[in-house]
Amino acid sequence: MFHQQIFSDGNYFFQQLTRAINNQDNIHEAKSTMQPKRKARRTNRMQTSPSESTGYAMGSDVKQTPQTLKSSSPPVSPPILMFPELEEWRKGKTLTQCHEYMLTNQVACDVFFTVGVNEDRYGAHKYKLLAVSDVFYIMLLGPMAEHDSTIKIPDIELGTFKAFLRYVYTEELDVTPDTVMQMMYVAKKYNVEPLLTAIVAYIDAHMSIESACVVMEQAHLFNEPMLETKALEYIEDHATSVLESKEVTALCAGCLKKVVSSDNLHVKLGVRRDLQEAERKTASAELEKSVLTGVMTWATHQCVKNKVKATGKNKRKVLGDILWEVRFSQLPPNYLVTEVSKMKILSLEERCMILEHVVAPPNKAKSKICNMKRRGPHENIRTVPRFRCTSEETCSKNDSYHAVSFTTNEDLYLHGFSLFGTSTGKTCLYKIHSQVFKDKEVICKLNTKVLDKIDDLDIWMKRKGVHRRTNEEVFRVYFQRKVLIEKNTMHTLYVDLEGPQCYTGLGGRSEVCFYSHGLVQITFHDAPDLNLTSKSQTDTVSGQIPSLLISLIPSTKQETC
Repeated sequence: MFHQQIFSDGNYFFQQLTRAINNQDNIHEAKSTMQPKRKARRTNRMQTSPSESTGYAMGSDVKQTPQTLKSSSPPVSPPILMFPELEEWRKGKTLTQCHEYMLTNQVACDVFFTVGVNEDRYGAHKYKLLAVSDVFYIMLLGPMAEHDSTIKIPDIELGTFKAFLRYVYTEELDVTPDTVMQMMYVAKKYNVEPLLTAIVAYIDAHMSIESACVVMEQAHLFNEPMLETKALEYIEDHATSVLESKEVTALCAGCLKKVVSSDNLHVKLGVRRDLQEAERKTASAELEKSVLTGVMTWATHQCVKNKVKATGKNKRKVLGDILWEVRFSQLPPNYLVTEVSKMKILSLEERCMILEHVVAPPNKAKSKICNMKRRGPHENIRTVPRFRCTSEETCSKNDSYHAVSFTTNEDLYLHGFSLFGTSTGKTCLYKIHSQVFKDKEVICKLNTKVLDKIDDLDIWMKRKGVHRRTNEEVFRVYFQRKVLIEKNTMHTLYVDLEGPQCYTGLGGRSEVCFYSHGLVQITFHDAPDLNLTSKSQTDTVSGQIPSLLISLIPSTKQETC
């Protein structure tokens, strides 16, 4: 009965509290009205005679009042107090968004880190870390697990660590060009492969003249050969701009040697007809000037870094064998005499040997300072023709787009494509908008202009009814970067050409084969409809895009004797 009385008192309290809430009264007022009644009931119990108390305990007859009946009724459940601040953040959010909220607001964290030199404290959830990283699994559950609830990470900044955890919780990469290499360090340290893949893709997509050298150096330090190769390819494609910038000083000696020794360094080709021999020589000379400029900029920086005077002798000393990767024999003689001699990095005997090689090339000196010219990627580009003949009577009016699909049996690079020039006999301006699709994904874009010049000889040949040679009817369009074409995968080249009517190819080939370390086969297909308002004027039989400009990927297999 004692427990029943206590339970009755509790019932009465919750009834009064419920009534106060429903009437929007103050809870304190409900407590104040309750306290006198509880005090009066305690006073009545104290004034009860011992006999009455004993009789009550032994079950004697007691007059049941309405209040007593009310007190013996089943207990009423207490009202549920609502906390909007704990419920509203879940509404309308996905599971990933809820996880992000718990991380950002540090809800129910069960592992904590002190990050950076300032030892800033930040929490996370073990199950998320265990799911993505075997390093965290060993740290938290392995035989040498951290028994302390706080783990120290002094070598990572707080902002980078927060961005790392955000990727773990949401798979969203939150980096900038300034922080991406720090994030790569974290991904490598904790062996989070999906994050590392996302970082490589980000760096490749955001590569620039200012960042290429830094990316290559960092990839070299982090032992990321794939990323290092991508950075080197970008530098090769933008050699003049990169080597003439101050960013070249970010490279170590090993990386600098890889750059300046590459045969694939070249000037930007852009849009042009076939290069003449004089143009090739000029391009090679300009490229070597840029290479020498980059090498000297790097050497000067190293002298300043080592706190030595930047003299020609000291520059040559810090360069070592890197100096001989410059193709001095490709520099113009007047530049050798006027500019190179001022640098004081070559002796008089060496300069004379180079000049002798330039003036009398048949007497090719077998010296490292008279090495051969760079081949350049354009030397390795192969033209894959699509048509057997050209027609001037059936002209493309360029009121629609041109597209062709193709597949290959080997991985290769697509450097660009060729287009038929004007058939009007006049110099014309064309606007070119092109895209390369891998299945339905765009992997390359190019927007450019070309002035298709017609000289007096072309006009005379046209008046005499003499047909021009095929290679003079086309001009080449080069992408800013070569595009990887994966074997057995459908790729589509889309070209929107704005300008006057032009020649048309006829007798299209559905398949082109050639041999190079094995059979290479390129098969052409009609492109799927990419524009609902019009249809491609080019197919496998006739139209535009007379050829593709490709190169093969060098084999990495070592030859055995």
